[in-house]
Amino acid sequence: MPVVTLAEIDATARKAARGCGCPWGLAEEAGKSARWLASHGLPGAESLAALLQNRDGCCAGTGIPCALASGAAFADRATEIGEAPVTTGENEASLLVLAQIGRAADALDRGFVLEWQGGGAKLARHALAIEGQDAASAMTCTAAEVESGTPPSPASRLVDDAAWATLNAFAHRILVPASDASRAGAGAGIRDND
Repeated sequence: MPVVTLAEIDATARKAARGCGCPWGLAEEAGKSARWLASHGLPGAESLAALLQNRDGCCAGTGIPCALASGAAFADRATEIGEAPVTTGENEASLLVLAQIGRAADALDRGFVLEWQGGGAKLARHALAIEGQDAASAMTCTAAEVESGTPPSPASRLVDDAAWATLNAFAHRILVPASDASRAGAGAGIRDND
């Protein structure tokens, strides 16, 4: 399993989502969410790789919202979430939705409680506590008093080989193949400060 930095997870995940066809905004959400999950010891790169493999095309083109779009829409309304529960709806990668609510908790310095069948999570600024089973597809969210934590360590994380290879394969889709035209005019030219 490769050891990668959180910044590498963010960058590679962003490029992979873009290579899958996501618009830049959702691609940035993908990178930040994968990084957030990894910083909390959860499988961020692995969750995103599974989502991209299962969809291979952005929800913007299919019309069926994915966890990235659902989570972004949910997080955009985070300031409106109060004691009345708000439901996320169905999605196939609930950890990515959880990550976006966690990022909203960090940014807003607010606490949230997510609940799903068989489990739940408490989120606050730099804090995450998951109880019960892994996140189910439908979740409800309420605002709550949850104690803040300390920022996660910026240390490197282990990432599953297959997931990392999948993310890199999607990321390579946005690269321009080398050709005579792409090399023409490349380099410093006659002088080094051209």
